[in-house]
Amino acid sequence: MPAIIDSKNVGEYIKKLLREHSMTQEELSRKLNISKSAVSQNLNGKSTFDIQNLMHIAEIFDISLDQLMHQKNREPSDTMSEYERLVVHDQSKISLIEASQIKNPDLYGKFMIEYVMEHGEKDLFKTLINRGTSLVDKNHSRYSEVVSRMLLYMIENSVGNPEKLTHALIEHEGSLVFKDSKIEEAFYTLVEKEEAESLRKYLLRESVSVQNRLFGKIPYNQNVKILPRKKALEIIFKYNLKNMLATLMDLSKRLYDFEYLVNLALEYDRKNLLESYLSQVDSREVRKLDFSMRPIDEALLKLRRFEDTELFLNAFEKGFYDNPNNVMDTLIKEGNTKIYDHLLSAHKDAFNLKSVSSAAVHYKDHGLLKTLVPMAKPDTLNFMLAETKSDDVKLMKYLIRQGANFDINHYRRGTYEKINTLLSHLLKGDDAS
Repeated sequence: MPAIIDSKNVGEYIKKLLREHSMTQEELSRKLNISKSAVSQNLNGKSTFDIQNLMHIAEIFDISLDQLMHQKNREPSDTMSEYERLVVHDQSKISLIEASQIKNPDLYGKFMIEYVMEHGEKDLFKTLINRGTSLVDKNHSRYSEVVSRMLLYMIENSVGNPEKLTHALIEHEGSLVFKDSKIEEAFYTLVEKEEAESLRKYLLRESVSVQNRLFGKIPYNQNVKILPRKKALEIIFKYNLKNMLATLMDLSKRLYDFEYLVNLALEYDRKNLLESYLSQVDSREVRKLDFSMRPIDEALLKLRRFEDTELFLNAFEKGFYDNPNNVMDTLIKEGNTKIYDHLLSAHKDAFNLKSVSSAAVHYKDHGLLKTLVPMAKPDTLNFMLAETKSDDVKLMKYLIRQGANFDINHYRRGTYEKINTLLSHLLKGDDAS
């Protein structure tokens, strides 16, 4: 199987295009918004342009992506295959080729439709597709590769019905898979374009019937969803498909796989997609969900890895948590004042003040305790005093000055020790705050 992208030949072809259009490497670098040295390395075959840049280059020079990606050194016409000669020099005779023949490869292992795409013959491509006959033998080892390329060409040039080719690929493979990552990336990059909304809906909503065999022998038909939700989400985050995420959310009214989305965002570094998701999700619907059996708090706390306070707060405000007190305990333990100060200020009623004050006492966060005291009722103040360590005289004195008392309701095994410690400091005349 030939390589999908021959960096050296592609680079040489782009150099030729630059000469033909009187364009310098520096001008190309500006159009692509990359450095001149990066352009030079790619043109010399030392590295490869990414898919987005290849698509941009194809647009600049008004050629197809397939024509650019699969550019080969052109052979003299006397060594051309018959298929290529017909495509280049005598297209009128192509209609005379029988359907049983046109689906087979030539001596070079290539199909007629490949030459059509490589030479950018859009009208001929459309004519052959409209014949309604197979252009690639389904039993050939390169069937999936060639059909994938046809699908790309069809979407890029707006010719034919991509749904039929998508169906054919799924029938052959059992699911929508691309054996080459470059083709997969190019496909979803095209699907992400604004004008591809109907194709996005088709991929995310529809199912196709494929034939399977039970025990490898008994044939039966099975409906297969083109892009199951979890697979769709992985693709969305892998290739940063914001439009596709919006389409999926529009079609899936209950898209609340928050834990999975957080993991994908961390794996592919897609904070922007999480922000887009949170901006569209309805907090009223989220708050109706039962998260008690899901690791939702763990997922929420993972957002700290993005080091973006607003992202964390937005997720909390949308309702993606189960036990807010456990979340607060973790934030207090690590001293994340920026987040927990905002949570207490904006969502005080979501928390149990005794639980929060217990954590503040345990981790000796005196600043947080001073924030909590004005909110606390007398019983809560007494609780804080009961939770205070016996060696933390300064905090005990502060709480007593704020009205806290040792009472029977909050008796602890160390209560008398705390009283004796305070009396000892009083007798010594140690009145330090």
